Amino acid sequence: KWELSALNEIFLMINLESDFVLNLSYSFQNKSTLFLIMDLMDGGDLAYHIYHKKKFSILEAVYYSGEILLGLEYLHDQEILYLDLKPNNVLLDSNGHSRLSDFGISIFNYQSKLSGRGTQGFMAPEVKSSKDYTYTADFYSYGLTIINMLVGKGLNAPHVDFDESESSTFSKEKSLSWDLNKESFELIEGLLEVDPAKRLGSSSFGVNQIKKKDFFKELNWVLLSYGKISPPIVPSKYEVNADDPYEIGEFKSISHSTLSKEDQSYYKDFDHVHFKSWRKEIAESILPNVDKKSMIQKSSKTKNDYHIMEYIEKNSEIKYFGCVYRLTEGIINKWKRLTLLLYKNKFEIIKKIVLEQKESFNLEKDSEIDLVLIKSHLCVRVIIQAKRITFRAESKLETEWWYKNFKIISQSNLEYNEHETKKYYHDRMNKSLPSSH
Repeated sequence: KWELSALNEIFLMINLESDFVLNLSYSFQNKSTLFLIMDLMDGGDLAYHIYHKKKFSILEAVYYSGEILLGLEYLHDQEILYLDLKPNNVLLDSNGHSRLSDFGISIFNYQSKLSGRGTQGFMAPEVKSSKDYTYTADFYSYGLTIINMLVGKGLNAPHVDFDESESSTFSKEKSLSWDLNKESFELIEGLLEVDPAKRLGSSSFGVNQIKKKDFFKELNWVLLSYGKISPPIVPSKYEVNADDPYEIGEFKSISHSTLSKEDQSYYKDFDHVHFKSWRKEIAESILPNVDKKSMIQKSSKTKNDYHIMEYIEKNSEIKYFGCVYRLTEGIINKWKRLTLLLYKNKFEIIKKIVLEQKESFNLEKDSEIDLVLIKSHLCVRVIIQAKRITFRAESKLETEWWYKNFKIISQSNLEYNEHETKKYYHDRMNKSLPSSH
């Protein structure tokens, strides 16, 4: 069981790269041991800090709820169901920033769903039973984690009974005993909805439906996604920030275990080197002199990202935006990373390098919009006046989301409510381009 969990974790983590989830730098093995080298998180876990603080203030709860939600958003964009969200699995670094960890039971959305995956006290009703479940199961665990922060149950999971005949898993009476304010109650009530189809975050807006709740009204999501908001908790550098070893228990060793050829085949792809982690270590340890030219280029790139963000924030007509990869067709087809802006009757494509270099296309009822498959990539293809634009997002789920909204706008030119949530420009803007075909 634990062996399969470890293998599952590495095969999921190989492709993860986010500031809000634990990243895998290296994995290797010898004759007796499997090694996973991950981000250093020496600030303890969330459960430890809740236990020692008794409970979090609203400011602390909002901040860490925000970072956790960005982690869930990233995993769901990668079509991964986390399934084990709890304070013990939210780790803090030395500065107080948090990341989601422990993906041993996480699965891809297309995999078969098994009941009972998770930790008792934090599982959604549909996971605990034999019913089918999807991303919204993580939002239920998210609600319980927020209760844990606000109520102060510490290292013990909060016991919230659920009755499938009820509309939600906790009542106003319970919230009064927990001394929750109105904003906290409304958020938790929505997240702890028994019916997954009615649960907060289940609409087409997904995570953005949660972000716009009053609980987060003072939180700047853009600044948070860039790590520009100082954490309210800074772990002590003079403490271990963890419980005594005797409370953790001992790991049992298994001796005289012989692996068959079939067993060995599971480990043939275990070894892994994350190129960016390796490059960073080389730069820090072997290359002490910084190349001034590369620093200037990096600074220019960062400034351009902020210019794009500023342009988006000032343009109230933009409904949705995000980073996509556009297919440039020629002798050699290549994917180019661009910023896509979707209005109520048109869309713009901004080149990553120069903000002023942007293309604008009007969406009409006769615009051809289709989903196409190009070398295993699901893509959106738009044909306007004989001009063909093909693009894809980071994940299949997000590509389908873009397709749906392009179709809605082109067919009906609906007047969108000005208060609808924008899709925020996030750290995927800083990822490297995929390789050329």
